[in-house]
Amino acid sequence: MLQPLVYVNFEFAEIKNLGDFLKTNGAKESAKVKSLYENLKNILNLPESRVRINIAQGERIYRLDILGSTVRKEIVGQLFYIPEQKRLDIFDSIMSPTIPFIQFIGKKIMYMNYSPFLGLFGVEQLFKKLTNII
Repeated sequence: MLQPLVYVNFEFAEIKNLGDFLKTNGAKESAKVKSLYENLKNILNLPESRVRINIAQGERIYRLDILGSTVRKEIVGQLFYIPEQKRLDIFDSIMSPTIPFIQFIGKKIMYMNYSPFLGLFGVEQLFKKLTNII
């Protein structure tokens, strides 16, 4: 069942300096955000310039933007990480921009919204690697 998308209207600010962010925030949470960031880059084989980390203003909710290219900087996908719920919502900005195509709480899939064809490519298994972090 789809969990509430409480973060939809939140304002997010990009974390420009990951090193400063890691020093000023809680060590455990910061380490998980950094680990999500690093693993996402590795899973999708992306350079640092194509993944941005953002934090919701006044909230402990993180958004990782995946850019289609560094030239046009269009967002092709997003991950929302809510540490206190151990939750990860993954969006495809083109196919499903308003609801996640897969949503995890811990390692459990709470919601899926993608075609059986994409399922043949192992979408669940691909992103389950990220759930080991949260």
